[in-house]
Amino acid sequence: MARHIQYLFIVLLAFFSHGWTDELQMAMVPDPVIFTRADEIHLSEISSDKTRKMIFDMKEYATHLREEKQFSLIGLSAPEVGIDKRIILIDTAYNGDEKKLGPLKAYINPQIIWYSNEIEEDKECCLCVDQHISGVIVRSKHIKIIAFDALGRTICEELSGMPARAFQHAVDHLEGICFPERVHGQHNLHWVDEELFALYQTHWKTWPISCSWSVWLAMKLDMPYYYLLPQSYPVDLLLNFYDQ
Repeated sequence: MARHIQYLFIVLLAFFSHGWTDELQMAMVPDPVIFTRADEIHLSEISSDKTRKMIFDMKEYATHLREEKQFSLIGLSAPEVGIDKRIILIDTAYNGDEKKLGPLKAYINPQIIWYSNEIEEDKECCLCVDQHISGVIVRSKHIKIIAFDALGRTICEELSGMPARAFQHAVDHLEGICFPERVHGQHNLHWVDEELFALYQTHWKTWPISCSWSVWLAMKLDMPYYYLLPQSYPVDLLLNFYDQ
């Protein structure tokens, strides 16, 4: 009970001192924090006020992205918002069929201890990577994980479907790995112009516009890459392509 009162005090302190967010911002490639392995949180610090404040700020920022930016955010890692700690938020209740978002649950020092042999491919993108890049990635459909919660208690869970994919994506970020580095074959790394986003949602498996590895490498190195981009295709042309 005392711990819950302490957490409530932290929330109120954050509100009156800083407002509902602590000025977190999305770290964008090529920010070094994206490509650096995040630090573990020491056992003595897991349930500290500092760690709880980081989690609180991450949740508030995630809520901002969901409600004000209309992002269907299923997972968020600390490095994505410039924090080099091993903390992730995952919507474990996400219903893929209904596209219904649930609450985000915090995991501290998460580890994946088992990957199922059953795999599935799906499209992935990331808020810290140029929004036009998407990729088809094969991941395990089921995983078992261990972690700590904000009260220092051990979490042992089995996740499936989209929550499992989001967890794997977020843990990759803790290791300094971005999703394009999980893509196998350049034909599976895609460039999607903004006016084609809706079309891509239903035709990602056969998307004809690939993004070269040179573009991704240039982004990582903070070098110009626009001259390397693939040719743009009019929406009507692609619609005719898929109608055939």
